[in-house]
Amino acid sequence: MIRHSALVLAVAAVVSGCSSVEERRTANGNFQYVEQQQGSGTLQTPPDLVAPKMDNQYALPSHVETQGKPVGKALRVDSPALVMPLVTGSRVVEGDSSARVYFEQVDDDTTLSQSIWNAVIHYLEENRIQVAEFDRDQGRLLTEWMMLDQTIEGDDVSLFDFSEEQEQALQRAKLEFQLDMKPHGRSGELSLSLNDYQVDGQGQDKLAAASQQRLEVEELNRVLHSFAQQRQIAQIKQFRQAQQGLSLEQGQNQQGEPAFVIKADYDIAWTRMQLVLRKLGFVVKDLDKSVGLLFTDYNGGDDGWWDSLFGGDEQRMPLQKQAYRFKLNQDQDSVMITLMNDASEPLDKQTLDAIYPAFADVMAQDDLDL
Repeated sequence: MIRHSALVLAVAAVVSGCSSVEERRTANGNFQYVEQQQGSGTLQTPPDLVAPKMDNQYALPSHVETQGKPVGKALRVDSPALVMPLVTGSRVVEGDSSARVYFEQVDDDTTLSQSIWNAVIHYLEENRIQVAEFDRDQGRLLTEWMMLDQTIEGDDVSLFDFSEEQEQALQRAKLEFQLDMKPHGRSGELSLSLNDYQVDGQGQDKLAAASQQRLEVEELNRVLHSFAQQRQIAQIKQFRQAQQGLSLEQGQNQQGEPAFVIKADYDIAWTRMQLVLRKLGFVVKDLDKSVGLLFTDYNGGDDGWWDSLFGGDEQRMPLQKQAYRFKLNQDQDSVMITLMNDASEPLDKQTLDAIYPAFADVMAQDDLDL
């Protein structure tokens, strides 16, 4: 009895879910107005009365005005699919229903156009979608035929039509990506359009506008989701690498000024340095990875940590509590770290010698965290 009831409830839930989708895309009420005709006669007013003022606000549109346009049940009232700018530095223009997203450069590891194309190609390869044409200079990529895993409506068939008239058809499409970059290369827009569409291997002259818009937006959203995942995975991988201890040495930068030296990739050193500074009592106020600058305030180290390191409260890193700047420069397989005061003047070697043990000890520790 319990199993029978559960089965009935499950079927009822499915049926109600199907009907709710249909209800969301059509207007409430009946559609008898579609069959009605606007009266052609004029209102007859008795000679002793004043003719009322006529208002055409609720006049039914003429046949000419509605010709070729959806009316009644064919008129969709659900909201269009929207592009979701999930990637850091991406945005959309309010009111734009097309499959288009705008990007701004936020990471200087690679050029923005290279990052976008890498994400698009990764998505296509991940889903086994072949590339038919790719012109990087023109910013255009065309795919081969790809199978659609959803039902797309024609002029008279709903996207989620569960009626008996709905036919399950084999559908495929070709997608076209267009990337337009600004001359400076730090911003651009990526759009996706339906280049071709077939049902059961036969070309279709026209796909309903709402269906095409939804298809294009959903495919672009899949690309953006994949793009965001790629970045997140790369950031996690980089952070985990930055958590591992590194050897810190004393040396000189390219200008011959005293500096600390780390044998590591720039991205790893950049993240690792922020972890070390926080542990040592520095607060990062601002930073610019493109030029390798960290703007900090030194507030002193954690008492308990310094006590365990030096064995007493009287020992402290010999630095005044003030603003300092750290400049990172890549030099082949090493990164030079120059310590400067707030006026961008390098600290002398004597000061670096005094603070080196503390920096080297923290830099070598594993599993540092923010």
